[in-house]
Amino acid sequence: MRLRFFIYFFSLTLLAVGCHPAQNRQPEEVPQNPYQFQAGEASTVLTKAEEEMVGGINGFGYNVAKCLAPTLTEGSTVFSPLSAAILLGMLEEGAVGETAEEISQVLGFGSQGREQINQFCRNMMVIADHSEDATVSLANAIMLNKGYALKDSYQKATKEYYDAESVTLDFALGSSLDFINKWASDKTNGLIPKLLDELTPNAVAYLMNALYFKAAWQEPFATTKNGVNFTKEDGNTSKVEMMSLTEFFTYAESDDVQKLSLPYQGGAYRMDVVLPREGKTVSEVIGLLGSDAWKELNQSAIKTKVAVSLPSFTTAAHIDLLPVLTSLGVKKAFAGGDYSGISSSDDLSFDMIFQKAKIMVDKKGTEAAAVTVVGTEGAAMPGEELDPVLFRADKPFLYLITEKTTGAVLFIGAYMGD
Repeated sequence: MRLRFFIYFFSLTLLAVGCHPAQNRQPEEVPQNPYQFQAGEASTVLTKAEEEMVGGINGFGYNVAKCLAPTLTEGSTVFSPLSAAILLGMLEEGAVGETAEEISQVLGFGSQGREQINQFCRNMMVIADHSEDATVSLANAIMLNKGYALKDSYQKATKEYYDAESVTLDFALGSSLDFINKWASDKTNGLIPKLLDELTPNAVAYLMNALYFKAAWQEPFATTKNGVNFTKEDGNTSKVEMMSLTEFFTYAESDDVQKLSLPYQGGAYRMDVVLPREGKTVSEVIGLLGSDAWKELNQSAIKTKVAVSLPSFTTAAHIDLLPVLTSLGVKKAFAGGDYSGISSSDDLSFDMIFQKAKIMVDKKGTEAAAVTVVGTEGAAMPGEELDPVLFRADKPFLYLITEKTTGAVLFIGAYMGD
């Protein structure tokens, strides 16, 4: 009889972030890591191979964004490449043969070995935990149903590289559902108060990763105005609260877009807002991501005075990643893939992967959350007098939240006015 084996990976990310100009992305000394890993201290200076892996994750995020572009007619969206990548890194640890190769290839990790992937994921977690003027906490857990066991090698690896605690529960009891939901709520400061409506009694395990981060804009928006017209791509308008600020920012422009970098306190993260030129759409701008034109745009950035108008907004999204990953070349991993490295069960497979994400932007800063789940279906110099560049985001735009030391993209989103 076929054993239905359920494993869910939850990667929860809550961030409010900022960074220095793109053309000055040099590693800085990072304070001592307060987050303790069983495998010892992790390096916060990436190797060349790890830098290439960051490029792979960013490329993965760009590819997912391009797949999601047609859905923008339905409204705003947001997606976390880093959340999905760490989840898939954990999944790859237990994958074997072609299944593991597929996961590595779609993430752009190429021929990197399992140990290198685990070390990279751990380093990304450590770097995320090193942001001054920010509140950060990281946590991982494996919620295991009674009567089942993980392979020792898998449990050891997830403990050493992800510091994952293992908890045994009875999934037939309502108290187990309460425990899991409370764990998630506690680790995200209540932003994700409920992960599951119910537990499948014969599920085997839920694997969970939570990252909480909160910080403010480096230069908070001083004024807001309610009831400003925002023109959607179909020509209709909606009323938004518009935040305004004139300050020196890193700025770039081309025939297609204006691109503004808004840093957050602490200098570790930034939000890049990419505003299409007249006659261009957000989908067309998404098509530029990762291209030579995109690289040239970043290289041309300067620091200049900018008069910024940006809406205050909240966006939530639920993204089915299975068709996206299939279109990107993942065929076996969700159709009878080999995950014998996780458990001794003879029939372990996954056929569902999705992400829920939410972002809130206001005059003080940004909060963003992402939950990624994989399992079985059913479950210029300052001081110079310049006329400011006008950057008025009163129409749909693209945005990216990136980390300074590595350049990793944590979130990609599009605000369409809804």
